[in-house]
Amino acid sequence: MVELERAAINTFRLIFPTVALSACFFHLSQCVWQKVQELRLRQEYIDNEEMRTIIKMLPALAFVPPGDVTAAFENIYAPDNLIPLLDYFEDTFVGRLHRGHRSRPLFPVELWNICNRVCEGLPRSNNLMEGWHSVFNQSVSVAHPSIYALIKQFKKEQKHTENLLVQIHAGKDVSTNPKKKYVRLTNNLTKLVQHYDPNDKEEFFKRSCINLLF
Repeated sequence: MVELERAAINTFRLIFPTVALSACFFHLSQCVWQKVQELRLRQEYIDNEEMRTIIKMLPALAFVPPGDVTAAFENIYAPDNLIPLLDYFEDTFVGRLHRGHRSRPLFPVELWNICNRVCEGLPRSNNLMEGWHSVFNQSVSVAHPSIYALIKQFKKEQKHTENLLVQIHAGKDVSTNPKKKYVRLTNNLTKLVQHYDPNDKEEFFKRSCINLLF
């Protein structure tokens, strides 16, 4: 999974042209949230439930089947003060409509849509990987370790990984216990996506927004 950074995505595709890229849902949500703050809509998001639901509909488009995203976006009704936010999302993630055709957005739907990933039980974000990086950095103890200290820590990590593999092959469950709240949200979203009804997008959005957190 990749962050929504054009330069990084272009470089990755240049080096690994056959790899299918998928954007991190967390970073999609953060793009929307940063724009909300930039447009000074944060307080309205907090105070106004209707506004909050409309704003959440934008990242919720990531759970709609890719072929339905454009139609779902066009069905989002927003008051005047949210039009700049919808314009931003349209230009960046959907494509601006001009003479009956949409231009190619900065980040195409197939990059940031994670409907299939959710159905297959795959991660929605790269937070686990970033969490590993954080723990590993803490284990090294210093910001700029020597090459010898770094290799030593890599060896420890490799040994730990090998021990986990032995336990897994022996049938032991070595997974960490995620927070119950996260598990509940994940299960709810999975059920919603698997039972998506293209004829009832409004209900889908309402229920998916309940399970989204910025």
